[in-house]
Amino acid sequence: MNVYHRLSPIGMAIFVSLYGSSFSAYAEDEAPPAQEVMVVVGSGVTLEHIELEQLPKTNPTLSELLKHQPRIGINDAQTSMQGGTLRPDEISLSGARPHETKYTIGGVGVNNITTFANQSDLPTELSSGHSSGYFVDTTLIDSVEVFDHDISAEHGGFTGGVINVELRQPKEKFTVDYSYRMNDSAWNAAQKVGKNFQDSYGTPIDGSGKYQPNFQKRMHALHMSGAISETQQLALNISRQESDIPLANSKDVDQSMNNLFITHIWQRANWKATTDFRYAYHQSNHFINDALNDKAAQENSESTNKHQGIG
Repeated sequence: MNVYHRLSPIGMAIFVSLYGSSFSAYAEDEAPPAQEVMVVVGSGVTLEHIELEQLPKTNPTLSELLKHQPRIGINDAQTSMQGGTLRPDEISLSGARPHETKYTIGGVGVNNITTFANQSDLPTELSSGHSSGYFVDTTLIDSVEVFDHDISAEHGGFTGGVINVELRQPKEKFTVDYSYRMNDSAWNAAQKVGKNFQDSYGTPIDGSGKYQPNFQKRMHALHMSGAISETQQLALNISRQESDIPLANSKDVDQSMNNLFITHIWQRANWKATTDFRYAYHQSNHFINDALNDKAAQENSESTNKHQGIG
């Protein structure tokens, strides 16, 4: 004879309240372990636009922005004596080499895959060889994310870490944001050296521009955005940087930097299309000193270093 006992809902509630914890402990001890499912999410640093405006920076570059964050290394041994330079430094994540860092803008990879310009242009024109394809002015971005461990597989094509930049996006209301920064060596006592070293500081034997005791930097940045119709929004992000760098032997090694980012968004109901135009350009001038001729510039030794990204 089969006997069945059926618990009413009230009886079931009383049973669970009295024995639920013991039953759960027994199940955990006796049942075979379930297959663990891990969701891998990138970890690291996230900086929003308001933080970008508050952080102190010599230059509005990613390397200056991130240099004091944990597990991020910046190769600034040379540029620490180059107060006039506009070029960003290479970035190392979690001890990996700089070229193992992946750079993205809006999730799209933008690493530099070239190291030198056309060989026929050498030595008058060289490319920078920097890992990032774009030298981005951080004044023009909304946020920066750094993934240095536990990185999702969607971020492929790297063996170090990922630095993702989100540009300033269009706003529904018309917005204009302009900023101007200026820096001069005369305002920076820390950039000065003793009188016995001033000449070699300005004209090093191993190449011009390695040290920059005198400089003046001027930096303009403009964000302008708004709705241009009921279904369209447009954002214009543009910056211009100039650095005058005269050396002790009356030779200049000036630098310049340009950024132009345009974002157009069209949206109707559930349909949305985004179009971006991106352009960044950096140029610096160099020459070679003649150690046998009172460190004067060698004839025909002038060269231009360029870094350009367009997409």
